[in-house]
Amino acid sequence: MKKDVLFMNRGVEVLKLVQRFRLLSTKSIHLMLKIQPTQREVRRIVSVLIKKGLLVKANEYVSGSASNYICLSQTTRARASIARILGLNTSEISRQRPSYAQFIHEDMLSRIQFSIEKAFPGSITARDWEIYKSSVPEIVFPRGHTQDSFYPDLVVGIPKDLAHKGFNRSAFSWVAIELERSRKKHSRVNAKLRDYAEQTGFDGLLYLLPESILENRYQQYFHNEATSRAAHLKGLKEAFFATTHLPKEFFNLHSHILNCGKRQLSTHAWLTFLRDSSRQDRDVQWKHQSSIEVKKS
Repeated sequence: MKKDVLFMNRGVEVLKLVQRFRLLSTKSIHLMLKIQPTQREVRRIVSVLIKKGLLVKANEYVSGSASNYICLSQTTRARASIARILGLNTSEISRQRPSYAQFIHEDMLSRIQFSIEKAFPGSITARDWEIYKSSVPEIVFPRGHTQDSFYPDLVVGIPKDLAHKGFNRSAFSWVAIELERSRKKHSRVNAKLRDYAEQTGFDGLLYLLPESILENRYQQYFHNEATSRAAHLKGLKEAFFATTHLPKEFFNLHSHILNCGKRQLSTHAWLTFLRDSSRQDRDVQWKHQSSIEVKKS
């Protein structure tokens, strides 16, 4: 009896995760569940939900082997059942599904998004496909942007004060996250970094790159070319741009190291600094923190 209840509870949790992130691999579902079952158990739960018509499976071949990606069934009956199980309106059930070529990209972003939400309770996160209807303030985006304009892969708003209510810009530090799975042309990278530096109101920008050799290249693009006319970054340029490699497994913010200028620190430490420092004198605080680290070493 207890096993049946536990199985049902985990089934509901799986539905919540897939509804939240649109599409997930069975491996990501396994990593995200609160009380981690074995991957075999996860596959069994998913299999039952598929047989019940609530989930559907999409296969994509990666390096010659099949990887399973799961999304919600979009039949009228399934949507009504899912809404009832999750306590939602049918209109709230996600209809969008990423294109076939984006499965790995979307799954990686979901792991990163999940890790940040877990590490920073009360944070606001929004993917590129949901930003236009989220609580992310207009002021952080390029001037004159529209729903069809470029959006970051992921936007994160980290609350400076958990007791603060409301979604005004000053209550959060806003970070844009871009995930690149392949090399891009110099001109394209430079143009995008210039947009972030000159046109947006973000507090920080993180690029996850497929090769570590690209990190120095992106750092050079940013500091040598992209920020030449960036008045917006006055006083907060040094800690604004960070790069790191793509995570192979779960995105652990405490152990995943990134490069920010000439410093290396954990992703969690960088995000915490952006949250706790003031925009007016962030560079001063960054240099002071760097000097302390040098003395300790």
